[in-house]
Amino acid sequence: MVARREKGEVIKNRYTESKIVTKPYDVPDHYELLPEPLRHPSGHGGSHTHITHELVTALIEKRQPAVNVWEALAYTVPGFYAHQSALEGGTLKKIPDYGRG
Repeated sequence: MVARREKGEVIKNRYTESKIVTKPYDVPDHYELLPEPLRHPSGHGGSHTHITHELVTALIEKRQPAVNVWEALAYTVPGFYAHQSALEGGTLKKIPDYGRG
């Protein structure tokens, strides 16, 4: 299964308005790499089934998953604090260091 995606033509922001020409493109879903029960569309463009499979496989193989808890925190925590900062008018926030496992 291949998803078809198209992007918009006009971007409005604080910069000069511009027209962007875009073309549709094929996005492979790679479902053939998953066990049959997981070959279905899921959240975030289909990534959830792949992440689930990797986590379960890592547990069975007694190894760290490709994205472990520390890496997930490194991706997620700065966004949380950036959002909090934005809600408070841009106040500076200290991002905790959760270590590297």
